[in-house]
Amino acid sequence: MGQERIESKKLGSEVPVFLAASWETKADAGSHNHFNMQTLNARAVEFIAKPGRTSDLRNCIAGSVLRFLESQPGFLGAAVLTPHKEPRLVLVFSFWRTEMDCRENQWECANEIQRAVLPLVDTFSRVRTYEATFPESLETRTRPADLQFC
Repeated sequence: MGQERIESKKLGSEVPVFLAASWETKADAGSHNHFNMQTLNARAVEFIAKPGRTSDLRNCIAGSVLRFLESQPGFLGAAVLTPHKEPRLVLVFSFWRTEMDCRENQWECANEIQRAVLPLVDTFSRVRTYEATFPESLETRTRPADLQFC
């Protein structure tokens, strides 16, 4: 797991990671509450880029895919990860307000998304949904909203 990278907004032509300007997390009323955890719902979509097309796929995600996601109810933000050891694998985590938003918005199947990414990918490898918890450290009080993403 230590091999993945997450990119923040950078100057120049590199593709940024996109997170909503303000995360709207909820305090988990369940078992994590005593650890001061905040919870979001995440949908992970794995793409396998065609050889030599990873950068193009990431640019497509930064443009067309993000614009589409921003128009979806309950969408909070997204992060794009590419493992160092598998550079053709592009993992898109989209974050959602509710579990229902996360499970029911199968954005990767939308015609607009299919048209945009199909020339750039060999396949969609896997889709999963998660409960994502973010610990709040007593020393730093870092929350997802404090991260400096665009």
